[in-house]
Amino acid sequence: MNKKGVSAIIGYALLVVFALIISVGVYAWLKTYIPKEALNCPDGTSILVRNVTFSQSSRYLNITLENNGRFDVAGYLIHGKNNLSKEVYQVDLSGYLNQNSTATIFGNSVVLGIIGDNIFSPGEQKTNSFSIPVAVGTIYSVRIIPTRFQDEDNRQRFVICSYSRIKEVI
Repeated sequence: MNKKGVSAIIGYALLVVFALIISVGVYAWLKTYIPKEALNCPDGTSILVRNVTFSQSSRYLNITLENNGRFDVAGYLIHGKNNLSKEVYQVDLSGYLNQNSTATIFGNSVVLGIIGDNIFSPGEQKTNSFSIPVAVGTIYSVRIIPTRFQDEDNRQRFVICSYSRIKEVI
């Protein structure tokens, strides 16, 4: 005579089935937003550190870069190491870019021209200066990773050229 217990179990079972169907649909929809292959820079993208100096008294880090690759570059990521015993470059230096510089900050990278434009051509040299606060400490080494804007699937994408990273001891 007690049929309410059976209908409640069927209701819970249907609720679980609907939740599974919706989650599979959402997963399939979100999967279309993720690129199938990682975006990479073309082979031959490279920059070279011509000069890097850090003044302990003025707290300025000056860096001169040259594009020695075959392709235009938009900018670079710059990280510093302030501890000689660690291998990790844990200090993001892009936020300390001097305001009077011709470069701009885009996320956590330094863009050498207009955002969305690869302006740093092969053979060119650019110099940037960074004001490092005392709290960061002494910068012993820097790691530079080139970045560029590329057209992928009719959309402009910001790409980090992780295979072209360089390290320079100060």
